[in-house]
Amino acid sequence: MVDAREYHERSSHSPESVRRNDFSLDFDNKPRPYKVYEDRGYVDPPGGQDDSKSPDAPESPDAPETPALDAIATTSAEPEFGADSDLDFATLHALCHSAAGVTKTLEKRGRRMRFRAASCTGKLYHVDLYVVTGDLDGLDAGVYHFDPDGGGFDVLREGDFRGVLAAASGGHDGVADAPVTVVATSEWWRNAWKYRERTYRHAFWDSGTMLANLLAVAHGDGYRASVVTGFDDDRVAALLGVDPSEEAPVELVPLGSGQPTPDPRHVPAIDPEEAPLSENPIDYPLNADAWRQSALRDADAVRDWRATVEDANDLGTHGVGDGELVERA
Repeated sequence: MVDAREYHERSSHSPESVRRNDFSLDFDNKPRPYKVYEDRGYVDPPGGQDDSKSPDAPESPDAPETPALDAIATTSAEPEFGADSDLDFATLHALCHSAAGVTKTLEKRGRRMRFRAASCTGKLYHVDLYVVTGDLDGLDAGVYHFDPDGGGFDVLREGDFRGVLAAASGGHDGVADAPVTVVATSEWWRNAWKYRERTYRHAFWDSGTMLANLLAVAHGDGYRASVVTGFDDDRVAALLGVDPSEEAPVELVPLGSGQPTPDPRHVPAIDPEEAPLSENPIDYPLNADAWRQSALRDADAVRDWRATVEDANDLGTHGVGDGELVERA
């Protein structure tokens, strides 16, 4: 088991390591940049779609009422949000699309190139979004995987499991009060095909760009949203039906407020059948090992960790307006 410093040292580049590196990319073994479930139900995006697995990007949802740049340019550390009780399926889909959806398709030299809402190292798109939701207008309570290929949602579990996430987060106020919580994961091989042991670094770089979009658009629509990084990692992975040696949760994002979660419920084990990402996936165990070293084991460990982080806040932060503002055209 590696600690953070050892992982950093083993996955760092140097002029010498770059010069002696003889690694080359195997394009015949390049992983698919999205998951395909073979034994799960599917919910089409709002408005429906004849072919949910079409190679063409689904029609983009409406933009938020407040432009995202205006939403993040507030001079208040605690922006005001409207009532969150109207968060529905159409809004949830728009938020997921704005964070992880296909927003542009280009043809170049006979190849179709599909671009997502947020950039990713190597254009490999290894970060996925799952949603754990209560009953919404247009969508039943359940655990779903957002499918960027078709724009809909794979059905992983039916029923309200929000209380499981609330318990896993050590009773975090935002998670315990949210009608929906988004879970971001990293599937190691999809990025390790090119970056090998450095993928664990990219899990946070790439999810950060994605969640920046998610928060900006949520705030533009008037919904409370925040990033939660401390939780019982194995409990969340079990809820999603993922194996952390291949794919692991990295952040939670509670969306909205005013809908207290039910008590935690029993979570039967699931093992969804997925199509292989490529013919010969290669394991780079250092990535999962580094993730495991940073995992929190239970709710008590989460609360202890959060108390430590809150104490660190006394070190100080930049106040609003400390930096130079760039005029927006």
